[in-house]
Amino acid sequence: MTMTIDSHACEWLKLNIVTEPATGPTDWEATFDQESTWITAQDIDGNSAWLIAGPDYAGASTPNFTTALASTRVKVRLVDNPETVIRYATRIETKEL
Repeated sequence: MTMTIDSHACEWLKLNIVTEPATGPTDWEATFDQESTWITAQDIDGNSAWLIAGPDYAGASTPNFTTALASTRVKVRLVDNPETVIRYATRIETKEL
């Protein structure tokens, strides 16, 4: 899965993560910077969600992460069990649209 975002835009990255036993949307955190920082998900319509901005975004919303690269690999893990990692959740491509 690849999310393509305009370099001037801000959009939600929403993941519906299904596990057994079940977990909640805010039980997950993601890294967008090669594991330097981990950001806890927000619950948007029952999905784990992070607000992502392109590098040229200048809007009023405060994003969880601003992309700096043309391509960003996203990893997701459980907050209470960081050994449970989804090594490749998605890729975010930043383009002039």
